[in-house]
Amino acid sequence: MKYLSFFFRPLLVCFIFVSLIALFFCLPAMAGDEAEELTAKGNGYYREKKYQEAHGYWLQATDLGNAVAAFNLGILYEHGQGVSQNLQEAVKWHQRAADKKYPAAQRNLGVLYRDGRGVRQDYQKAKKLLSLAAGQGDVLGAANLGYMYYAGLGGTDYGLAEKWLRMAAAANNVHGQYYLGLMYEQGKGVPQDDSQAIAWFKPAAEQGIVDAQAKVGMAYLLGDPANKEEGLKWMLAAANSGLPDAQYIMAVFHLGGFGGSKDLEKVLPWLAKAALNNNGQAMADLGTMLMKKLVPQASYGMVRPVFEKWAAGDNASAQIYLAKMKAPVSEGEDLMFTAFTGGATPTYTSVKSALLSLEKVMSAGELQQARASGPRL
Repeated sequence: MKYLSFFFRPLLVCFIFVSLIALFFCLPAMAGDEAEELTAKGNGYYREKKYQEAHGYWLQATDLGNAVAAFNLGILYEHGQGVSQNLQEAVKWHQRAADKKYPAAQRNLGVLYRDGRGVRQDYQKAKKLLSLAAGQGDVLGAANLGYMYYAGLGGTDYGLAEKWLRMAAAANNVHGQYYLGLMYEQGKGVPQDDSQAIAWFKPAAEQGIVDAQAKVGMAYLLGDPANKEEGLKWMLAAANSGLPDAQYIMAVFHLGGFGGSKDLEKVLPWLAKAALNNNGQAMADLGTMLMKKLVPQASYGMVRPVFEKWAAGDNASAQIYLAKMKAPVSEGEDLMFTAFTGGATPTYTSVKSALLSLEKVMSAGELQQARASGPRL
């Protein structure tokens, strides 16, 4: 028996050693499975907008080292969902997930550094984090990184802007499409090419980017007359979304500009909307129409709030327009006012031009110059 004990003792030690090694490697896998299960439960509660319950499960998962759960906690604190909004706490959790190379956390943390939210603004650190995310295929990270290089946040590099924006655009990211379109329109980092610009603006417009809708609309309105209806469709979409310059263009269209038909009943509402959205040319054109007696008294209730808003901002012309609405001036005073203000400026952004049709008022050269000085879309 003594010899048997001596013989089995090394085997027992070996068995214990092997078991410990197996346990060492199995424990992380077991913990990982549990963390993923906890994270999934938290995700379910989040989808049901039960944010506090989600917070509890994700917090447990982070104790087991789950990067996704840490990122999700950062989202809760960033947006104040189920917890008090705390950007410093959001940074802490995003950083924990980013340290584990989770791309969405690297991207969100990069955006926080770019915007100086919860941390001191640091463009270089933002670019580094966004580059790490984009390098792992994160589309939003690529779009944000490309925008930073395009906009010159921390230094302009159109080559890198084009690289990352193209990656995002190819993945159907609307911001990548829109800014890549701007690069082609402006000839920055790529050859200037209006057709390529529109090719990228259009998918962004189809996904609801209002500025892209206006650009597509303007391209069609200024191009082949056969595309007038397509241009009008896109410009109307942008105008209905509240873009002031698009609202102004709709007024010009109904005054006969861009091949439109004159319909004064549609002009005033669009001018009023644009002017209330701080389009100064629309306010001036409303005043011009008022002085030319093209605003019926039945429409005074529509245009009065426009002049009241601008008059409250010490705009002298608006104050004169308000005075005329309250007590119409004589024909002689009308002439004095016209002499004082110089009348309507004959550009495609003026009612005077649109009333008579743009092409009839200006030469080809004047029209080109006027369009170049029109609303920035």
